[in-house]
Amino acid sequence: MAMRRQLAILALVSLAVGCSKASEKRKTTSGQAATAAGETSVKKPATPTNKLPARTPKSKAPARTQPNKGLPPRKPGCRHSVVSLAVKWHEDDGLRRNPKHKRGRTGIGPNSFELADELPDLDGDGVKDVVMVGTGGRRASRHFFYMNRKGCPALVGVISISPLLGFSCSSKRQHGLCVLHTSRMMIHGETEHSTYAFDGAKYVLSGRPTLGPRRTKFRPKRTP
Repeated sequence: MAMRRQLAILALVSLAVGCSKASEKRKTTSGQAATAAGETSVKKPATPTNKLPARTPKSKAPARTQPNKGLPPRKPGCRHSVVSLAVKWHEDDGLRRNPKHKRGRTGIGPNSFELADELPDLDGDGVKDVVMVGTGGRRASRHFFYMNRKGCPALVGVISISPLLGFSCSSKRQHGLCVLHTSRMMIHGETEHSTYAFDGAKYVLSGRPTLGPRRTKFRPKRTP
């Protein structure tokens, strides 16, 4: 009888232990399920649908053509061309005006010049010499005068001249080159006439400029 009671007690104890373990297992599984459900319930940030287009690399602007084709290129064996001499003159002029000026920042290039409509014979050898005009001037533009020295161009003068009025090469000569008569339009409409002579190195102003009559502009009459 006592034996049966002991077996019954052991059976009840084992049953109680099994139930407690089962309940703990249910709790752990339910907790894991709740954690998983919580993770899945967290909303992920929505990806924007209106994406900006990718930036395309900037394409270089097409190079401008020269205003007047015909500028002679650099000859083989020559250090400079007519364009590089003009660019160097601009850089030197910038340094004279401002000692802090840096070379290469003038913005002057091959597209800044064109060949003059009329080419003079400065040294009288029967061959036309190169005259290059800076573009962009209305009343007056810089004219670059060159002569041929041993097959290479040499800059012999930079003179401000009105393109519409022009210049002339007289029969008088000084140091082998003709004397230049130039004209340019002033700010108030007067015409300034000047004479330039070659001093052996470059053209310099000879004498004082003279002012001509003011040029008037013709305007259409207003109708009442």
